[in-house]
Amino acid sequence: MPAGLHGRADDVRPTVCVASCLCAVRGPGVLRGICAICVICAICGPAPLCAIGVICGQVPLRVICAICGPAPLCAICGVFPRLFSAAPSAASAHRGRAHIHAPMSTGVHSIAGRLDAIRGRMAEAALRAGRQPGDVRLVAVSKTFPLEAVREAYDAGQREFGENKVQEALQKIEAGTDMQIGWHLIGHLQSNKARKAAARADWIHAIDSVDLLHRVDRAAAEAGRVVGVLIQVDLALEPTKHGAPLDAVPGILDAASGLRGAELRGLMLLPPLVDDPEQARPWFRRLREQRDRWIDAGTPAGCLRELSMGMSHDFDVAIEEGATMVRVGSAIFGTRHYAPAGA
Repeated sequence: MPAGLHGRADDVRPTVCVASCLCAVRGPGVLRGICAICVICAICGPAPLCAIGVICGQVPLRVICAICGPAPLCAICGVFPRLFSAAPSAASAHRGRAHIHAPMSTGVHSIAGRLDAIRGRMAEAALRAGRQPGDVRLVAVSKTFPLEAVREAYDAGQREFGENKVQEALQKIEAGTDMQIGWHLIGHLQSNKARKAAARADWIHAIDSVDLLHRVDRAAAEAGRVVGVLIQVDLALEPTKHGAPLDAVPGILDAASGLRGAELRGLMLLPPLVDDPEQARPWFRRLREQRDRWIDAGTPAGCLRELSMGMSHDFDVAIEEGATMVRVGSAIFGTRHYAPAGA
């Protein structure tokens, strides 16, 4: 348990875990009393609730609830006491509504609070799909936000961050050397910036040609580094977006067999922007199914183990369809304010 998070045992409400905590074994369900095996705590991960509840006074603040997600448990118990004493059928009905991909509570204002809420939603989406919450990684997209925001998220436990532009990424990497961060370049990468990107980034999500792959590979090898790369697949063929069309991907896969400094690890997708996350589901499913076909055709599974898909408005659906990485920005850091042109 992290230092400084211990509190008084008598701060824990007696109604902790009576109704609806998220169980790492059984998923969301009525636990009926203190669970001594497998409740997921946002601080400690899966751990005996008896130990968390007695030792860690932070439980009233940070337990993941299957009804409300990460939230002040004392507030849940205090505001909804009738729900906690209701019959299991009522609690189950409430949990069913939680599967709707609704926006996060406006009551979550801090970066740490938003991260907790997102991690809770990620865990729920993974469990709904029969997957483990640990199967999905969160990349916090910090583009346009200052290093102070990155540091705040880092202090809340976030370790992987994404940037769109090489120059902004390099500035943050240089200024944040005291933090152990995995940096992802998720925006379109121009070939003339491949050397700079490969020298500092840990992941590059936007490989869209054999030429770009070779440039990144050479630069990484010369720098004595190994950079994880993903092929950005263009399924919708939108003129405003980049990516390799489906018929170009096999050539990139073949070229990946002789890499020295780059390591192909999977695919990335930017689906068409839609208001309803469910409208993005077919695109996520299509990429997963296409990935499986390439593996069946002989591409080593290890080269395609990662699926980077899903952003702030649709990551729940992406996880249900097989995402192993989600790229979430505004839902963590807030609304972006871009400088006017020419400013």
